[in-house]
Amino acid sequence: WEDKPKLFEKNAFINIPYVVDGETIVSQSNAVLSYLGRKYKLMGATEAELTKAEQALCEIIDLRNKVVGICYGPKESYEASAKGHFETTIPQYYEKFDKWLAQNGTTYLAANTITAPDFHLWEMLDQHEAWSTSLGLPKPLDSSPRLKEYHRAIREDPRLKGYFEGPYYKLTINAMRAHFY
Repeated sequence: WEDKPKLFEKNAFINIPYVVDGETIVSQSNAVLSYLGRKYKLMGATEAELTKAEQALCEIIDLRNKVVGICYGPKESYEASAKGHFETTIPQYYEKFDKWLAQNGTTYLAANTITAPDFHLWEMLDQHEAWSTSLGLPKPLDSSPRLKEYHRAIREDPRLKGYFEGPYYKLTINAMRAHFY
């Protein structure tokens, strides 16, 4: 992150995450996911799939922003906010994602193949499993069989084996200044 001043000279929106691809510098979670999705043909094969992928990215970032507000919010309200998140917010979002998969009749969010938003949703599901454990709460995927299967399918995809066995999967979830990392 020590490169931020240099990157800021080229991209005033610079923040984490970011991607430097030659002369192109992309910052902000959804922009990075969209950029990489387009570059690697992971935003769907049709206009309809692209539209689904874009909608899913927006819904996932809404959930992520709620998490960020709790994990980086006031320490004195962290525990109550986190428990409230698992009691109210998570059931609402998990129901939406479950229904979305059912409505679309697809294995993944935009298609029957993994697309960019699937990486972000998978990450959020996985982080919520770890977070609930740290709080001594039930694992939320246990009450959502469709999302549990979705999570399992991505985790066991052989194309992702190198990631899950490598060092990046073991990194902390949030920065050390967060209440949960």
